[in-house]
Amino acid sequence: AAAPVPTTQMDTLDAAVCPPRDQWHATWNGRGAVFIVGDVHGCADELEELLALNTDGAQVIFVGDLVNKGPKSRESVLLALKVNALCVRGNHEQAVLKAVVARRDNADYRTKAYGWTDELEPAEVEYLTNLPLTLALPHHNAIVVHAGFVPEVALHDQTLTDMVSMRHLQSVQGGGWKALEKPVAPREGMLPWATQWPSDQPHVIFGHDALRGLQQHENATGLDTGCLYGRALTALNLPSGKLVSVQARHQYVVGDAKIPEEPTEEPTTKARTSWWGGGSPCIIA
Repeated sequence: AAAPVPTTQMDTLDAAVCPPRDQWHATWNGRGAVFIVGDVHGCADELEELLALNTDGAQVIFVGDLVNKGPKSRESVLLALKVNALCVRGNHEQAVLKAVVARRDNADYRTKAYGWTDELEPAEVEYLTNLPLTLALPHHNAIVVHAGFVPEVALHDQTLTDMVSMRHLQSVQGGGWKALEKPVAPREGMLPWATQWPSDQPHVIFGHDALRGLQQHENATGLDTGCLYGRALTALNLPSGKLVSVQARHQYVVGDAKIPEEPTEEPTTKARTSWWGGGSPCIIA
């Protein structure tokens, strides 16, 4: 049986694999088209098919969760490297990096889910290690994040946990929002976070929410269309706004049913003109 890593060690690992705070937010200053791909989760065959549809050679960007759960995680990393893709960090990249460290430092730490990480070459681990949490695309007035943002909170005040794991918002008594990954009871006041993203902020492209599937809100687009669960792998081209997808070849993991229809509210229009401020993002040429 796999030896669990003690909680105190996992806490240390979590901190050890987090990027330095000044590397959380990156910027790509390219002016060309981008091809932003939803959660791959190791579905490399579908990814290769989807990349073939990027016929104009647009810059490939992943919304995170490139790896894990699916059959070909390392092959997905190799494809990303082959096309010089940019990527933001998802909760599964974070988990993989923790496993790499744990398996290196603890001879008894073995799990089937992370056995594939033993095959990673140093350059491939470095690629995952250097992933930022967000990638701004100023020319497209857009920003890529794996999970989401809390409205009315400046970019540099967003937490790592929220940016890689949130899906919902719950209204807080007295005003404001609390980020949640999973629904809680009672569900009153809980909404998909993207429905509340203000229209005066950059358009957010994200993943991490296969249950809701493709999300097309006023100022946010969710690209996790559940390839892992036998549905599809989807990409968004900017500036055209064109969506392209390929069907999953298999249902690799049995997923949950669709969540029920949820109430919606108009997103806040409260201006936050300094949302981009508060720090100097690293620049990706």
